[in-house]
Amino acid sequence: MEIPDIKSRLSIHTVLKHYGLKPDRNGMLKCPFHADDTASMKIYPQTNTFNCFGCGKNGDAIEFCTLKEGSKHKGLLKATELCGELMSVNGKPKQPTSQPKEKHTEILTKIFESFRNGLRNASRAREYLQGRNLNPELLEVGYNSGQFHHRGGLSESDKQACIDAGLLIPYNGSVPNANGGTFTPFAKDCVIFPLRDKQNRIVSIYGRSITNNDKSKHYYLKDRCGLYPSYPNPNTTKLILTEAIIDTATLLQIPEITAEYEILSCYGTNGLTNEHLQAIKELQRLEEIIFFFDGDKAGNEAIQKYFKELSELLPNVKLTAVETPENEDINSLSVAYDTAIFIHLLELSLIHISEPTRPY
Repeated sequence: MEIPDIKSRLSIHTVLKHYGLKPDRNGMLKCPFHADDTASMKIYPQTNTFNCFGCGKNGDAIEFCTLKEGSKHKGLLKATELCGELMSVNGKPKQPTSQPKEKHTEILTKIFESFRNGLRNASRAREYLQGRNLNPELLEVGYNSGQFHHRGGLSESDKQACIDAGLLIPYNGSVPNANGGTFTPFAKDCVIFPLRDKQNRIVSIYGRSITNNDKSKHYYLKDRCGLYPSYPNPNTTKLILTEAIIDTATLLQIPEITAEYEILSCYGTNGLTNEHLQAIKELQRLEEIIFFFDGDKAGNEAIQKYFKELSELLPNVKLTAVETPENEDINSLSVAYDTAIFIHLLELSLIHISEPTRPY
């Protein structure tokens, strides 16, 4: 059996089960490769990969076997053996079906399109975007009023697909919920942004609440995967990493920036995922990564953490950071200043993170 065949058939969960390991509901578990008091290993079932934020070990299902068995040869033998457990009774390999994933992306694409259409008549959502200086004519954004499953709007198969995707959460109470239905919609009263896979398909969505803005409510689908706005162009030479999706959306509206830089959003200060790292690692022409995080303690600490991680992963890539004004972020700067401030910050305020003078 060839290695590509093993990778396509062997899931990370099959490997974990073999070794008696089970991640929690957030995909976290105690790392078996170092003394781990708290769960520091993250499992990514969508990409069949793992990453330990404690010891730094990461990789795919075969690499996990390699680490457990003590050598590449033994690890490959174990992975091949585990693939054998997936054989059908007639000795032929079970062919992994792509239907669930196809249905997943299909329903997300369909529902997101309804969110985009819903934004046109959602005055509150449009006012929210206007207040954040975000132009829906320039961005891929929608609005979820929470009504997409009402009034016969979904077939039974689409309704089940929404449940499977996490767009509808079955109500477990003894009486129907306040909406008079039996489901709670995901990210109700949120502006919605799509997350895309390497094939540019919508594989997840992110919601930002337009109510209770002081609490900054964020919503991600279960088993979050995909990148925003998409996987970077393979020819990328300069990549800006932002702290949040709304920050990336802000920069996407500025042609002077998009002409020179690719932009990729992290999902918060702890949101540079293994999928981000893999996508960045594949950029063969990458010369520079620019952190443009919030001008606060959390943002500064995140830059330091990710600098160490990326400098080990990409030793030949220049790492710099924008010195964001104190207590500001990209979007707040956009609301308060002309777009020229971003050109100024990017051109004149780039600081080598490795320098001890970085004002953290």
